[in-house]
Amino acid sequence: KERFEELEKVSDIQLKQQITQVTYDVLIAYYNIVRLNLQVKATDAIIELSKERQKIAETRFNVGSAAKTDMLQASIDLNTVNANLQNIFRQIETSKTLLNNLLKRAPDAPIAVADSAFDIRLINLEEYKSRIETGNFEMLLAQRDRAILMQDRKIINSQRLPILSLNSVTSYNRSKATGGFFLTNQTYGPNIGLNMTIPIYNSNIFKTQLRVNEAQQKQQQLVTDQLRMDLHRDLQIAYQEYENAITVAEIEKANVKLAEENNFISTQRFKNLQSNSIELRQAQESLSQTQDRYINARFRAVVAATTIQLIAGEVVIE
Repeated sequence: KERFEELEKVSDIQLKQQITQVTYDVLIAYYNIVRLNLQVKATDAIIELSKERQKIAETRFNVGSAAKTDMLQASIDLNTVNANLQNIFRQIETSKTLLNNLLKRAPDAPIAVADSAFDIRLINLEEYKSRIETGNFEMLLAQRDRAILMQDRKIINSQRLPILSLNSVTSYNRSKATGGFFLTNQTYGPNIGLNMTIPIYNSNIFKTQLRVNEAQQKQQQLVTDQLRMDLHRDLQIAYQEYENAITVAEIEKANVKLAEENNFISTQRFKNLQSNSIELRQAQESLSQTQDRYINARFRAVVAATTIQLIAGEVVIE
């Protein structure tokens, strides 16, 4: 009975593990759509800047103060940014299809995504380290496997003890005959029997089973210890990724402001014929790349924080 109770606990843990894993996959897919939406906003801003650059280059060409190549290059760059925007739209639709699949919905079912940036939660590494023993599903399954082996050992030991069996039967029998000494015969009532079995010799089968069980327990303990080390390793790596992403995000946030100012200055210089199109193009590309790195860094931080939660056995939906 106790062994079956342990098996029932294993089934409960496996169910919770599957639910948590699906929740994690859904969150990562959702965060990816949020990331792509932020890239759409950033790309729209770059398109407006590229249109302004094209307009300035066209004006300069019409008045004869610049070569036609500047206008042509501005048009090419504008078309390239528009093409990139269409690729982002395609990635969004693909990501929504994958998310619908995880949610067991129709592939084209509409999905509403929050129009906001990532909300990065604070992570306390020591707190999550303490949760591995009691929250990580792989660790809980390993502990239950060892508990099952301990129950198996009890079962083996029980086979070495005497067995007392009590049997009880209640019967009723009535028969009639047309001739003989007894015309009617009737018996009824309980019948109780007691049986004792004492194991005397079994060719050391129980000892062999106990040795095998002991070896299995030691092996399971080694597996559990290795699993514990792997989980702490994965937790440390995820936390390092989390810290690095937050640091990079702060740096790139400052870079975005610098790139915006640099692009504004370059645009004004280009309007006043104080610079060429190459300088303005570089400023716009720098702004675009900086915005992309900033968005990706925040996305990495959110993914790392969610991974830390998964290792601890709890994925929180906020």
